[in-house]
Amino acid sequence: MPGLGGSIDHLRPLGSGVPGTRVFCELVGEEAPDDFAGLARTFRTVADRFDADRALGVSLGAGALLRILSETPTRFARVVLYLPSALATVTARRREQLAAMVAMAEMGDIHALSVLLGEELPVAVRASRPAVDASQTRAGRLASPEGLRLLNNLAAGAAPVEGPLDAVTAQVLVIAAAGDDVHPVGVAEEIAAALPYAQLHVFETPAPLWHARAELRALISGWLSA
Repeated sequence: MPGLGGSIDHLRPLGSGVPGTRVFCELVGEEAPDDFAGLARTFRTVADRFDADRALGVSLGAGALLRILSETPTRFARVVLYLPSALATVTARRREQLAAMVAMAEMGDIHALSVLLGEELPVAVRASRPAVDASQTRAGRLASPEGLRLLNNLAAGAAPVEGPLDAVTAQVLVIAAAGDDVHPVGVAEEIAAALPYAQLHVFETPAPLWHARAELRALISGWLSA
């Protein structure tokens, strides 16, 4: 499950080392869900269709997975939550960032929105062609009607989980990165503490997909293959 405005192309590198059947879930179009309840419902339907007992979620996708776990605690055996951004609350700073995204999306200013999204990446890679292309793709998706609906709900403070997670039976790997303001380490620590069978791994620098890709892929594939 990709992050906010993400696509399968953004998600694929994280699942490339996992054996077995891999199903990538991307939600686009007018009927795409626009809140965590809808995302969780749709992702659970896909998982049920393929009898999946392992799952990976990135940022927003991690939030949707948390919602699934809170509603159906025994649904998965092993889970990876990569760079989760929220649990039961959304920080005021993040809500301000989301509100700025809403304003840009409403104006149709794709360039400004892509620049803002690019600022979530480390300075060293922001100007690279892959980074620019990824930010432009995300901006286009978020400026669509369904993307704007999702942004509005998130900016209003919608959070992934409304109840406890103490009944979750899955082995959960929570991955965070130091220096990532959008996905704070403190949120990852809170999530790991709320789950009975969780392990936390914190990379020393932000954006491990850029700076520590081999280590990240080995970590994810090892967890989901166990």
